Amino acid sequence: KKIYYLHARGQFADVVQIGRQIERLGEACSSAAVAMVNRWWGSALNRLGRPEQARPRLEQALALSKQIGDVYCQVQALRGLVHLWMGLGEFERAWRLLDQAWALREQVKARDEWLTLRLYGTLAAAERDFGRARDYYMQALACTQRIEDRFAQSLIEERLGEAYLEMGELD
Repeated sequence: KKIYYLHARGQFADVVQIGRQIERLGEACSSAAVAMVNRWWGSALNRLGRPEQARPRLEQALALSKQIGDVYCQVQALRGLVHLWMGLGEFERAWRLLDQAWALREQVKARDEWLTLRLYGTLAAAERDFGRARDYYMQALACTQRIEDRFAQSLIEERLGEAYLEMGELD
């Protein structure tokens, strides 16, 4: 869990360091732990501007999570790959991966459906389709309201405001 919290705090260099430590442990770690670590390690590398190093980590996280049947980790790895391909301007590939993540949502039964909807909006905004982004953000907002997550709601409202601003709808 430490790697998740470091990532959430933006301490990406520390995440990479932990990833290297776990890698050195080799087979002493469970496949589930290795998948999870690679997911956050890959994301941290991507955030540090090293997508060529991030991609194999995220792909390994996806492959391992499929192998062990960890659907939640699959969704997270897919979302990490979406960010990677979006950053590289490979939008079609990012959409396909995001659709795969969305298709798994019923199996996960997690409270973070809004994260995938937000990512749909972010991807639409990256393509400068702010009307579509707004629609996804509205769906994400409804999810955050349904689960009564005020922090998530504020994150979505910020994105929604940005979409309206880009569309020139200042009201």
